[in-house]
Amino acid sequence: MQQKSQADRRAAAGLKELQQALQQSLDECRQLKEKLAKTEAELNSSVEELFQVKMEREQCQTEIRDLQDQLSEMHDELDSAKRAAADGEKDALMADMMQLKVEMQEVVIAKEELEELLRRRERELAALKGALKDEVAAHDQEVDKMKEQYEKEISRLQTSLEEAKQVIILPSLSSSRSAACHRAA
Repeated sequence: MQQKSQADRRAAAGLKELQQALQQSLDECRQLKEKLAKTEAELNSSVEELFQVKMEREQCQTEIRDLQDQLSEMHDELDSAKRAAADGEKDALMADMMQLKVEMQEVVIAKEELEELLRRRERELAALKGALKDEVAAHDQEVDKMKEQYEKEISRLQTSLEEAKQVIILPSLSSSRSAACHRAA
């Protein structure tokens, strides 16, 4: 009887430990899910920023094309002005053309900066994706490991419980047999 009680207490203690380990695992899983959600939100934010940079880049390219068209028109006007031989008009056209050239250089610089920003964001996005993938894989491995440990512990406790039952049943059977033998005698 005392052995049964001890075996029950050990089984109950083992079960309680397993439940605590499971709760801890569930808490860790919840924390990892929260971290995953946060990382996904950051990733979505980076993707949106990347999209915005691409839109700005396209807009700059359109502006560059417009400025190139204007520059071409200015060249045509300059050629016409050369033929007209009006020095005042030539100077004004030259000043306009120089101004246009400066503006175009500024746009080209802005475009290069945007492209560099885009490349940097793409690298950050790739790094975030890699980190997220590694974190998810590590989490999956840990959950699998804890499941396997939990299943082993449950199996061990079930075996202990069965052994405890056998220990309790065998003495009670032998004592009832000996009592029956004494009555028969």
